[in-house]
Amino acid sequence: MLTSNKNLVVLTKIILIYSIFFIGIKLFIIMQGAWLIPNLVLCVPFIVFVIVSGLIIKNQRYSWPFALFALVVIVLVRIFETPLASWIQQQVVMS
Repeated sequence: MLTSNKNLVVLTKIILIYSIFFIGIKLFIIMQGAWLIPNLVLCVPFIVFVIVSGLIIKNQRYSWPFALFALVVIVLVRIFETPLASWIQQQVVMS
C-alpha cells in the first residue's frame, strides 16, 4: 500500500471516530438541557459521515474526494457551530 493510501485509510478512520464522538457529545449536552433542534441539526452531517465512512471502511473503497469534503464540512461546522446553533434556535422560536 502506498503512503498516500495509508494516509487516506487513517484519515477516513479519523473522520469516522470524530463523527461518532461529535454525535455522542451532542447527545450528552442535549440530555444536560441544551437546545434540542439546533444540536440535532448540527449532528446531521456527522450521521451521514458515520454511515458513509463506515461503508467505505467495510468495503475498503477509500476516496480522497469524500475525505476532503468531510474535512471541509467538519472544519466549517466547528468554526460556525455557535452562531449557527443560535440562528437555528431563533428560527425555531420565531416559527
